[in-house]
Amino acid sequence: MISHGLTIVINELKKHLEDVYNVPSSGDVVQLGNLAEGITSAG
Repeated sequence: MISHGLTIVINELKKHLEDVYNVPSSGDVVQLGNLAEGITSAG
């Protein structure tokens, strides 16, 4: 849940900085994912 919130914050910050500084979007979207999903799927 925390990683989902952080993903939203990072993506919104990136969008804001691109708008303010007129930086072209590279199309990369930050995807933190959920650490718990990685642990449970590994086992």
